[in-house]
Amino acid sequence: MSVDEKAIEVLKWNKPALVNGGILFVYAAYKDHISLHPTPSVLRQLSDQVADYKTLENTIQFPISEPLPKALILKIAKLRLYEKNQLGIGWK
Repeated sequence: MSVDEKAIEVLKWNKPALVNGGILFVYAAYKDHISLHPTPSVLRQLSDQVADYKTLENTIQFPISEPLPKALILKIAKLRLYEKNQLGIGWK
């Protein structure tokens, strides 16, 4: 399931990114985790729901050793899309 059917994948800073008239988010896989980079405002709004994960200003890290929290990732993606399209909030 895609949150934005018109989004395309491109490279930004040598990482895959989903864009559609602007960056929705960037992501990357590492040895021990997968990073998702939405915006700081998305992570602030969902702070109680991301509290169990390592976060930085605009990054949430999901451990490779655990199943991805698909419902949370979908919520992050939908909120980011709303921010961009309805509130005009750019990436980072």
